[in-house]
Amino acid sequence: MAMAQSGEASGVVDWAVIETVTGRELGAGQLAITGDSITIDKHYTAEQVLYYRKSIELFDTFSFAFDEHPGKSPDDVTGFVFAASNEGQNTYSSEWFNIVSPTEAVKLQEEGRLAIEIAKVACGWEVVRTEFLTDVSLRLTRFFGDPSQEPYWRALIKKGSWISWPSIE
Repeated sequence: MAMAQSGEASGVVDWAVIETVTGRELGAGQLAITGDSITIDKHYTAEQVLYYRKSIELFDTFSFAFDEHPGKSPDDVTGFVFAASNEGQNTYSSEWFNIVSPTEAVKLQEEGRLAIEIAKVACGWEVVRTEFLTDVSLRLTRFFGDPSQEPYWRALIKKGSWISWPSIE
């Protein structure tokens, strides 16, 4: 269920979706981000920990999302996930980013660095802005695909992309 947002959403996302088996680019573009570009849904982990998924459609059935847990203090915000999805397939994607300083996060697996801004919002402390300091590849794996062909797709968010994320009211 989409939730009410506060804060101005803005940004620019330069992206491409690649079919990794063939190397074929399925789509690419540059999105100007506005409040209408982002949907926010409330979720719980298996351990019943609350997190918010902030999603942006790229094209066709492909999108990417930012998952984060609001903290009670800035020190509670230690990391977050970016994930890709293909609504037409049963897929999995989860790219964890460790916050290594109050202004930077690094991708746990493979390469990727982000400049970040953490701020207090209505639901606690959260990352309110991300800027891609490098290209970041989001691996997208099919649940029932041939393991030798996985990840089947990659959503690439290109260096220079940035997003000011809205918050929950």
